[in-house]
Amino acid sequence: MTHTIHIKGITKRFGRLAALDTVSFEVPARSIFGLLGPNGAGKTTLFSIIANFLKPDAGEVEVLGIDTRHISRLQGRMSILPQDARFQTNVPILEQLVFFRLLDGQTKEQAQKDVLETLKLVGLDSVAKRRVGSLSHGMIKRLGIAQAFLGQPEVILLDEPTAGLDP
Repeated sequence: MTHTIHIKGITKRFGRLAALDTVSFEVPARSIFGLLGPNGAGKTTLFSIIANFLKPDAGEVEVLGIDTRHISRLQGRMSILPQDARFQTNVPILEQLVFFRLLDGQTKEQAQKDVLETLKLVGLDSVAKRRVGSLSHGMIKRLGIAQAFLGQPEVILLDEPTAGLDP
């Protein structure tokens, strides 16, 4: 497979507004790919279609050769971080992320090890036992990035991952 993501003729309308109009492109395998554009250009709409949060009016999306209408076939192979990801405010960070890894079939011990390593990468290992509600906005954004990088996903979709982060 030479392309990780294949977008073909995606169109999405909201009433009379065409948010996306026959958008087509491919993302090469083993690449870092970004979409840049002004507010309202359709970046989040396209992200939501790729993630199967929204259905396109026309067109097709494949990730790793799988039609995203069958998104469950990508479980463990693709991770998604929406721009406004939410976490349970009254549950400790470590507990929430370990739970996500348990859902992927990890043992509790392996899940905890994986989560702590990932939290270290984003500078949150020292606050792993704190409740999410005690974190600053920037720390919550880093938590979202950590969640997206858990496990070994082949494709990671991030929508506005750096908004609200300090340099």
